[in-house]
Amino acid sequence: MSKYSLADLRATLQQNVQRHEQADHNKEKLLNKSGTELVDIAIDLLVPNPAQPRRRFDETELQNLADSINENGLIQPISVRKIPGSNKYYIIAGERRYRAHQLLGKRTVSCVVMQIDEQANALMALAENTNRSDLSDYEIGQAITMFEHNFPNRKEYAKALGIPRHKLYRYLSFAKLPQAVHDVLDVAPKTISAVTAEQCLNVAKTHEINDDDFANLMCEGIEQIRGGQLQQSALAEFIERNAECPDMDTSSAPRLAKSQTLKRTLQVGGQTLGKIKQDAKKLTVELSNESLSADKEKRLFDFLEQLLRD
Repeated sequence: MSKYSLADLRATLQQNVQRHEQADHNKEKLLNKSGTELVDIAIDLLVPNPAQPRRRFDETELQNLADSINENGLIQPISVRKIPGSNKYYIIAGERRYRAHQLLGKRTVSCVVMQIDEQANALMALAENTNRSDLSDYEIGQAITMFEHNFPNRKEYAKALGIPRHKLYRYLSFAKLPQAVHDVLDVAPKTISAVTAEQCLNVAKTHEINDDDFANLMCEGIEQIRGGQLQQSALAEFIERNAECPDMDTSSAPRLAKSQTLKRTLQVGGQTLGKIKQDAKKLTVELSNESLSADKEKRLFDFLEQLLRD
C-alpha cells in the first residue's frame, strides 16, 4: 500500500480525469508508486464510496462502458481502500467501472489498494468526478457538503479543492435548501445550478420568506422548469414575485403596515410588461406604453371605472 499525499490530490483535482481509453499512463503511474500492488478483488467485497458525488448513473453509458471493457479489457484499475475491521473495500475512484463489471457478471476486478484518510478519500472522489461535464452542481454540492467537517475552515477547504471560496459557498448553498427541494433534486439533479440555488436563498433571506412558503415556491418553480414553462434563470424572480404578492387578492387581507411594501412584476409570455407596487397608502400599477394600444387603454380605463364603482 502507498500513502497518497494531499499534494497529489490537489494536483489531481485540478486536472480532468483521463477517459477510459486514455488511462494507460495513469495505470503505470499508480503501479510505480512504492508499495502499491495491483490485485484482483471479488466484486462482492467492493462497497460504493460514500463520498461519491454522482447520484444517478446513465444506463446507456454504463452499458457502453461494459461493452468496451468486454472487448478491450479494463484499462484503468479501480482505486480502493480497506474498510477498517472488515474484509471489504471502499471504492475511491472507478464506480462506473465497478458497475460495468457487475453488468458483465464479472466475479473479480483489478484494483489498486491505497492507504488514505477520510479527507483524502473525499478529495479523491471529487477529483474523479467534479471535472466531468455530466455531473450536476447539485451532486457536487452534496459531496462537498458531506465532507466539509474534515477541514478546519472553508478557506482551507476551498484551497484543498482548488476552487475560489465564492464558488465553494455556491456549492454549499444546496445544503441550505428545504428537504422537500432536496427530494425533487435527488430525482432530477440537473434542474438548477449552484448559481440559481444561491439566488433563491438570497431572495428568501431578503424578503423573509418563511420555510414552508419557500419550499412550496421552489418545488413549484422547479416543476415548471422541468415542464418547460419556466427558465431556470427566472426561478429566483418567480419566487420573489409569488411570495410578495401571490394572487393580488386583498379583499380579506389586513391593511399593510407603514413599513410594508408589496411588489409584483407583470409578465406575459415571459416578457415583462409592467409592475404593481402596493404600500399602506396606495396601489400603483405601471404599464409599458408599448404594451397598450389605444383600444386596450380605453378598455383598461373602462374596467377600472367599473371596478371602483362596484
